[in-house]
Amino acid sequence: MSKQNDNMFNSVAWETYKNQDKGIENTFGPELESDKIVVHNTPPEELRNSNQILLKLNIDKSGSMGGFTNAMVDALGRVKQSIIESQQCSKIQISKTLFAETIEPEGFEDVEAFNTSYSTNSGLTKLFDSIIDSSRRIEQYIEDCQKKGVTAEAVLCILSDGADNDSVASFEETRECVSRMVENGVTVCFIAFGSDDSENVAKQLGIENVVRTNATIHELHQIMNFVSIGTIEKSKGNKG
Repeated sequence: MSKQNDNMFNSVAWETYKNQDKGIENTFGPELESDKIVVHNTPPEELRNSNQILLKLNIDKSGSMGGFTNAMVDALGRVKQSIIESQQCSKIQISKTLFAETIEPEGFEDVEAFNTSYSTNSGLTKLFDSIIDSSRRIEQYIEDCQKKGVTAEAVLCILSDGADNDSVASFEETRECVSRMVENGVTVCFIAFGSDDSENVAKQLGIENVVRTNATIHELHQIMNFVSIGTIEKSKGNKG
């Protein structure tokens, strides 16, 4: 090796490698299978504004949510359109995670590119694991943004119709995770579908922003429009 190439960490290859998206760091709580999943976030240097709000939607896709499929797809489309039509669109990155017996995270991206697809399948519900997974991805992306001089805050909106029945993470770990997010300025809200179970679990986890819905199309539109408006207001520096 020539003298000028002795330090491999001064090479172009290293600069390329270290900037690649990788799996998330396990900074809190148990090791999850989803930690290994690599997502692509908008590179901080490509963001259109130096102040960003990250909207993460955690959506239950277990079989019991099957009756809400059409309403959910329509509601996600309305969230997307509402933000696109606002003057704050360039300040918002959006992502969704679908969960049942597996967790399927997606990266943060410009709202115009947001994929509004949704379907359900049979299986158990990793509610707790999905919350911890999303908290890690939010934390990691905020840190990545800060390194590039971008200020970022986050909103995590969880949509589910039942209690957890398949997570590695415990209730106590998940409650602590929620507490940590709130302390770090993340707005956490929970939309409880159709039963007392999910509403009670949300409140027991320490989530203060909880609303119950029977998920008629009209009602879900109202709720998701409110989430959109709250996110837009937060991007203006208002509490919403």
